[in-house]
Amino acid sequence: MRRFLTKAHRWLGFPFGLLFLITFATGFITAIDELTKHLSLPSANYQNSNLEQQARALHHFVSIHNSIRAIKMPTPSMPFYQVLISEKGQRGLFVYGIDYPHKELHHEITESAFFDTVLQLHRNYLLGRENPGGIPGNQIAAWVGLIALILSLVGLWLWWPLRKTFALKHIIPQGNARKHYYFNHMTAGVITLIAIMVLAMSGAGITYRDITKNILGVEEKAPLKSPSMMIDTTTPSWLGWLKSAYQIMPDGQLQQVLFPRPTRSKSTNNNSPARSVAESVYEFRFVTSSDWLGLANSTVSINQTQSTISSHQAFSELTLGEKIYRVMVPLHTGRNMGLGYLVIVLAFSLLGSLMVASGLISFLKKTRRKKTRTMKTAL
Repeated sequence: MRRFLTKAHRWLGFPFGLLFLITFATGFITAIDELTKHLSLPSANYQNSNLEQQARALHHFVSIHNSIRAIKMPTPSMPFYQVLISEKGQRGLFVYGIDYPHKELHHEITESAFFDTVLQLHRNYLLGRENPGGIPGNQIAAWVGLIALILSLVGLWLWWPLRKTFALKHIIPQGNARKHYYFNHMTAGVITLIAIMVLAMSGAGITYRDITKNILGVEEKAPLKSPSMMIDTTTPSWLGWLKSAYQIMPDGQLQQVLFPRPTRSKSTNNNSPARSVAESVYEFRFVTSSDWLGLANSTVSINQTQSTISSHQAFSELTLGEKIYRVMVPLHTGRNMGLGYLVIVLAFSLLGSLMVASGLISFLKKTRRKKTRTMKTAL
């Protein structure tokens, strides 16, 4: 059994290792991109602001920006407003101070073809949704991750009898001999196993959302409705909305406001679908003491047109499966997870790339050695 698993781990590990190396390496590059964006944000001091000040700031941002996707509110770790826009395939970020929101501190427009290509390479190997093989690229990437996880678990079982050889110095190859790459592959494989498990399962869960929902028991149900909760329109709109949202989440802290996403509608001609503006429902996302990982997953939805609270849902009201589903994307992408998590993802991506590369080099060296011996024996 051990001999069979050793051969399976070795010979399956080579072709899938090549693909998994692409996944790890592109993940490392995208982590660098996210970390660079994070570090490029300006430094500022945090100070509390009341609802009136926040309402004036939100009103100002809406008046000067089009196609806003979200506005992130100031926090002690990010002491400034962040306005995210998306228009004509371009993504932009504008940063404003707490005390003087009319003054722009920083802005950037994302038009990097290189990083977009790297991201697509990570997601679907540049195969897209339709390719000659008939299998969407994102599904291929998901299965490569899952098979890599299985191979990692097999590798852990094979390594266990040799666990006394574990030494942190082998996290970097100590030389160019095959044994150095072999020990690096084993050591780094053990260290990165948890990361591979989290990233592979969350990546597959994102790709196969419907299956994931069935497994976790996530039901397609609307948040709790509150049609009778009218908002006082005698106050300025944003101030009234903020007050009403905090009445629903009195113990929460507002972290961001999501704006209506334009929906696609069928065009009258045969060209690409036209985009239409969705119903004006803003989603106020709060973080409460029950929210996992400090992520804002407690929501209050406000219908701007009718000036009513259309729905609300606290994270504590979700089932365990629904909670896991909510944090799946942030765990995989690092989105809204903070600087510390980005550094961890970066480190594991680098170590994982090195681990896979060492395994491939070790395999090639062993194969070449066997071929050389065979030729010498034949002579």
